Amino acid sequence: MLTDTLLHVLYDLAQSRFLVLFACIFLGLGAQIVPPFRPRADGQARFRTLIPIPLGVVLGVGNLIYGTELSANFIHRYGMQGQATVTGSYDTGNSYNDQRVMGHNVLIRTADAKTVETSFTDADFNVYPPANGVYYPQQGDIFNVSYIASFPQDFIIISNDDSPWARRLAASN
Repeated sequence: MLTDTLLHVLYDLAQSRFLVLFACIFLGLGAQIVPPFRPRADGQARFRTLIPIPLGVVLGVGNLIYGTELSANFIHRYGMQGQATVTGSYDTGNSYNDQRVMGHNVLIRTADAKTVETSFTDADFNVYPPANGVYYPQQGDIFNVSYIASFPQDFIIISNDDSPWARRLAASN
């Protein structure tokens, strides 16, 4: 259960990477008013005042760059296996790298035979193993996922297994 909660938090941080970047920076700035980091009246320990801001920037940028890859690796390693089907797609109204971001509605069949309705977007980068060129399943595609047992809506798409979609993807590359 604790593992599921930690994976869920990691997944949410990776999905909100730009928000997390700004939050880390502002928390670093806010830490300047906390007594252990505030400069003393005699001028000593000024170097401690510089710690929170760079730490916030490093953590935020680290999550921005590596967050999705890290969460995908952990969910693949510690998650449950299931099978999913894309039931429909919709335009999110957003663009990423001059490409329209599409959302995809998904039905996941969990390991305990429950069906969970969820979705993902082309900007989620929730494919394992992570790659520079990411291809997503389209409507009607059947593929395997790893999901968090307590939070099955948090999932990653497995692209290197024996599912029909992954085999077709491997044949096209």
